Amino acid sequence: VWTKWYQELLQYKEEFGNCSVPVNWSRNPKLGAWVNRMRVWYVQFSKQNEETPSNVLGEAVTHSRMSSLTGMPSADRGM
Repeated sequence: VWTKWYQELLQYKEEFGNCSVPVNWSRNPKLGAWVNRMRVWYVQFSKQNEETPSNVLGEAVTHSRMSSLTGMPSADRGM
């Protein structure tokens, strides 16, 4: 599931040049909701100093996934 939404985020980035998907984006509200969850996930995950994956909001949190998100441009740097 994570990979599907990540691919949709990459498509959004390709079209708009950033990852600032509005929470209520009319073209794909589920993507906006997922990106919002990832922002919360990122904040919670970045507060952890553990090497082991954890589970935040039902998403498997890994350093690999966090790295995938942190390299992407976002107008608000919330991701």
